[in-house]
This record gives sequence, structure tokens and C-alpha cells, in this order.
Amino acid sequence: MLPFTLKVAGDSQYKTRDVREIRYQVHGVARLDGGALVLQWSGERYITEIKGPEVSERVEALPVTTLRIPGAGLGLIERRGRWRPRVEVVVTDLALLEGVPGAARGRLALVIARRDTALADEFISNVRVVMADAAIAAAEAPPPLPPP
Repeated sequence: MLPFTLKVAGDSQYKTRDVREIRYQVHGVARLDGGALVLQWSGERYITEIKGPEVSERVEALPVTTLRIPGAGLGLIERRGRWRPRVEVVVTDLALLEGVPGAARGRLALVIARRDTALADEFISNVRVVMADAAIAAAEAPPPLPPP
């Protein structure tokens, strides 16, 4: 299991005398389950509103979300960054990352703590084994029969 955070862009809206700012803090865990990479995350949404002289702040909990990516759907996984390490996941089908905060163009960066880099390297090795197993299974599968 590998703990991570997701970088999610916030939103700021400005009107004449009103300001609304939204920030996100999303954290989760990555694990292997059978032949799939499972990502599970949750977090908080911080909302600050300024209306004239009044300032209000509130925190909303984000629901726990689980995503399962089959080994065959993984195109690449590697660790990048030395000072701000992250595990970059690239998928073969854009639909696999649909709805994941911070995902763009089939890529997702799982930001990890520096103290977890050795754990991340071991996790990446295990994911690559799952990817290789999926590739072997696909190569050994009999070809589809032609239509009658």
C-alpha cells in the first residue's frame, strides 16, 4: 500500500466586491488487488467567501472514491522527481481516469512523501509485474474467431 496526495487545481471567482475561493486537499492510498491497481481517495474542500465586509469559511468532506485500473489498462508507471517525488501513472484508455481529480491526458501524478520513495519503488516494481502478467495473458489468448 502506498499513501499519496493528489494536486487539484482550486477555483477563484471575483465579482465587484465579492470573492469566492475554493481549495482542495485530496489524499489516498494505492494498492494492488489481483491483476489491478486500486486507487482510493478522499479529502476536503475549503471554501472561503468574502461578501463586502463579511468573511465566511467552511470545510466540506469529499466522499471516499475507489478506482480500479486493470493491469492491461496501464501503459506506464514510474517515479519522478527527487525533491518533490511522485509516481506517474499513464493509462492506455482515457476513460480509465475519468473523474479522477488532477488527472489529465491519460496521466495521473500521485504525490508521495520523500520518506516513502523506497516504498514507492517497491510498489512500482510490483505494478510492473502485474502489467507484464496482463501483457502475457493477452498474448497467449486465442485470437478472436472471424464472423460466420
